Amino acid sequence: MDIMDFHERGIVKLGVIADKLGCDISGSTDDVDLCMVTHCRNPIGYAVLCGNQWSRISEQEFNKFSKPSKHVYIESIDVSLDPDTARLPGYRNASGSDAFRALFQLPELCQKNTTLLMLFVLCIAAPLLSILYPLFGGSIAVVLTGIQTVSQSPVLQELLRTCGGPEKWKGKHWTATVPHSWQPHCELGALQPSDDLVDYAVLEITIHKKSMTLPAPVVNRLVALENGIPQSVVNAVNKNYPFSIPVVLGRKVSGSERTIFTLDGNELLNCDEEMLQRLFAQHSNIQNTLRKFVALCRKNPQDFASEIERRAARFILSKHDGRFTCTSADTMVHVKAKLLAVLETLLIWGTQQNYCIYDEASAFFRTVWGAILPETAPKPPENTTAKLNPESVYTFLLFFKEYLHDHIAGIRKEGETWDSQSVAWLRTLKNQTTPLLICGRRSLLTAYQDWLQERDVELDISAEAALQAALTEGGIPFRTGGRDTTWKYKLSPADKPLPCMGVALNDLLSLFEQHEISIGNDLGSLFSLESDDCKAEADSVAEIDESEENEA
Repeated sequence: MDIMDFHERGIVKLGVIADKLGCDISGSTDDVDLCMVTHCRNPIGYAVLCGNQWSRISEQEFNKFSKPSKHVYIESIDVSLDPDTARLPGYRNASGSDAFRALFQLPELCQKNTTLLMLFVLCIAAPLLSILYPLFGGSIAVVLTGIQTVSQSPVLQELLRTCGGPEKWKGKHWTATVPHSWQPHCELGALQPSDDLVDYAVLEITIHKKSMTLPAPVVNRLVALENGIPQSVVNAVNKNYPFSIPVVLGRKVSGSERTIFTLDGNELLNCDEEMLQRLFAQHSNIQNTLRKFVALCRKNPQDFASEIERRAARFILSKHDGRFTCTSADTMVHVKAKLLAVLETLLIWGTQQNYCIYDEASAFFRTVWGAILPETAPKPPENTTAKLNPESVYTFLLFFKEYLHDHIAGIRKEGETWDSQSVAWLRTLKNQTTPLLICGRRSLLTAYQDWLQERDVELDISAEAALQAALTEGGIPFRTGGRDTTWKYKLSPADKPLPCMGVALNDLLSLFEQHEISIGNDLGSLFSLESDDCKAEADSVAEIDESEENEA
């Protein structure tokens, strides 16, 4: 923060400087004052003192003028836009409880909440972008369709003001202002908006009562860029500030290497005005509570990054194929998973600080998860009685999941013995590579009948083969006996072959996923077999399997 003066010797032709910068430095003979401004020790601007004012110069000019001469004074100022330098009123008196209570109402603010909640999680992650950047795999941006200016949506205005972080930072000899939203800047009489970044984000430097302005760094920041802003300004933010999230209103972002989320801005136009006023009333509490959270996360950035990486794993869609697990490679899914992990960390911190109770935080988190990443979000329980059709694949799968879960201890694998508590075999048969889940048909359909009766649905199982054929035709690929629907199998070596219903494990897991039926971790772990297990089962079963298949 402090100014550091470095005295270097050299010869500088002041007349050349004066001609180049168009300023008056007469009266000086050998002394030249230069200034280098850095952000977190990285240079962001240079200036030379001309008379009573500082004038911006390029890095090349700075290097030329700072060569050894008689008297060259280089003054360095380091700018840091972090929570310690942010200017937010009411920081010490902020009420975390009121802040979380207001945030938990966000899902009810708009009639459709996907856009609102996505922007919310982006806002809380933005101050941590310099830490999250490697986890995101690069920079991100948002295209907000349907609106051209921030003023068109009071919801967007209030969200940026409440959750977008501070707009002003101040240190010794400098003040930075980076607004939440950028409107076109037009000088009086100008024919078009300014394309100079300093007119949108300004860094004011004052040294020895002499001032200058530079473009302020847009870092750890979400900014809304209105449609009327020159494209060159949008391009400059995209290119020069990777630790930012530009939200571009009403236009496409082309030629950008960022991961781009397109959101429907029309969702922000239909809101509950009374609820919006309550959010407005708590903006100071929310701002300052979020600032405390950000300051905590930045104390140990490596630990924070590791925690986010760990938490994000459960939000990413994965498919099981035997002993193999295939994880989604979709960049947007991975970024959303990291955003959810940041929100989860915030909510856990809130419960630890007694700002909110666990049940409220959990309900809020499930709502946000379902809005921005529904592929992996837990599905709420619903009354499916009215939809139950005994010959429907979906109905049978609902039953089968519960049946397997309730009788998980009765599913036998190789090396185990069939007994009175057994309900299914998990085996790889001769000349097969995929494990088969095998149940006795009569016992399985009897359990199915009982399950339906509990839901006031009748099922006649006297024609077992016909029911199995209907389910197979519906999409469950049960093993058949060749020309006959019925396939017989010895559940126990001492028994005769019985009609059984067998389905390949991969097919069953795919059906559960297709119909969005979660089988839970216990069944998921049981159904993830190692290759050695499968091979052992295939070798041992092959000896008895020849006599178990129906003869053609």
